[in-house]
Amino acid sequence: MLTRCWQLECSDMAFASVMPGIIDTDMQAVIRQASHMDQAKIDFFIRLKRNNQLLSPATVAIFLCWLLLDIDKTQYVSQEWDIYDQTHHQAWLVPPHIVPVLE
Repeated sequence: MLTRCWQLECSDMAFASVMPGIIDTDMQAVIRQASHMDQAKIDFFIRLKRNNQLLSPATVAIFLCWLLLDIDKTQYVSQEWDIYDQTHHQAWLVPPHIVPVLE
């Protein structure tokens, strides 16, 4: 709703919700070792790392650059952008980059 409010309040700017996915970063490593998190969540992130299902920062950067540089404003604000949505992969996802399917 916050994104929609900004879209209505500031029509001269482009606002959209973007879900960049679960990225293999230093912060993700810290999360996998957190003592204060629910064990099921920690196990989920450990499984993603073990199965090579975390997104590389470079892949996410390609996705974000495509959104910000190649998508026109009308299309950009028309939806929520999820990196796991395969309908737009052909437009920006280039080898060797991959978006793993989450189980």
